[in-house]
Amino acid sequence: GIVLVFALAYLREWSDTRLKTMDELRANLDCPILGEVPHFAGAPAGADARFDSRLCYYHRPASREAEAYRTIRAGLLHMGTPGRGQVLQISSPEPGDGKSVSAANLALAIAQSGKKVLLVDADLRRPTIHELCRMPQDIGLADVLRGEIDWQTAARATQIDGLSVITAGACPENP
Repeated sequence: GIVLVFALAYLREWSDTRLKTMDELRANLDCPILGEVPHFAGAPAGADARFDSRLCYYHRPASREAEAYRTIRAGLLHMGTPGRGQVLQISSPEPGDGKSVSAANLALAIAQSGKKVLLVDADLRRPTIHELCRMPQDIGLADVLRGEIDWQTAARATQIDGLSVITAGACPENP
């Protein structure tokens, strides 16, 4: 029985193809890695309510997590072509991986460097950017895609200079 348990454990480890460390990621990808953001908790209770507590870049600008977003921001700005806009899409294979939180923290970091940023919530199934930025979701990307309004009307300014947001809007029944 013990030999069978060890054999199954070895087989499971041998067949596991997930990348678990930054070194494994660097070894298996042929593209630059701009940085990594450590796992973090939200801001303590009683924090400024203009943005959700998960936006560590806003609530804790001197933290390790905020510094990680500044590092990624520097890499992105260094890679870009001066004078031209950039589009950055953040995605992952699983729900709950932190795509919206990462996108919003990175948007804050870029906007606070003096650049203009338009953060678009394109998740029409489980939108969260409106919660993070404490905005109503009455109009947004879904309305733009239906042709009811133009994107300039859907974009809303935030309390951060240079940062505008297009929420998902009223999501259709079958996104």
